[in-house]
Amino acid sequence: MKPRFIILLVFISLHVNIFGFEIGGLLYKITSEDKLTVEVTQKDYSGIYQGEIVIPENVKYNNRTYKVTSISSNAFYNCDKMTSITIPKTITSVGKYAFLNCKSLTTVIISCKNVGNWFRDSKVSIKNVILKDGVESVDENVFMNCINLALVRIANSVKSIGAYAFSGCINLDKLTIGNGIKTIGSYAFYNCRKLSTVTLPQSVTYINSSTFRYNTNLRQINIPASRPDLKNAFDSGKREYIKLY
Repeated sequence: MKPRFIILLVFISLHVNIFGFEIGGLLYKITSEDKLTVEVTQKDYSGIYQGEIVIPENVKYNNRTYKVTSISSNAFYNCDKMTSITIPKTITSVGKYAFLNCKSLTTVIISCKNVGNWFRDSKVSIKNVILKDGVESVDENVFMNCINLALVRIANSVKSIGAYAFSGCINLDKLTIGNGIKTIGSYAFYNCRKLSTVTLPQSVTYINSSTFRYNTNLRQINIPASRPDLKNAFDSGKREYIKLY
């Protein structure tokens, strides 16, 4: 009987190592015992993660504290009842299709250094994007054609926004750009038809002439008095709305 009991314990131990451990409703897999890092991983294919999901920076397991550094491929696949996701500053990588088929995902809150093109398969549902302190750059095309996106808040820590990052967000009408932004890529806010007001901070060093093109409702453009050249980034028909501050 004892040998069987030992074999059973070994099997259970292997099971935990392969499939990870669960804390606070999220399943984690250890990626490095030396560095004490884990990734958020998929529970199953039925979309079991629901509601407001907040990924912590650290989790404690077996009396050890692990840093949450990644989100695995397909981690939130088919979670069509998940309404929001909060990604902490410790995340350095997100796998393919991590948010595939998240049909109810409306709010995205991010604090990690770089924001990649992670939501391309869930763009239709997203309404709010909040880039918190800790974010430094937004890649190209990240929220392109999020047709229901209405609110974007960009923290002071963000230095660059890539080309087409928010292009085609036709319902975007609330945009806050932080005071740390330096460059905004071409077509970054192209065809944001409901956007009526834009304020560019003193920190801006480069903005493309196509960045805010085809924003048909744009009626107030605030640019730093020290940077009158920035007016060239707007359609000639919009320049009458430019105010220096």
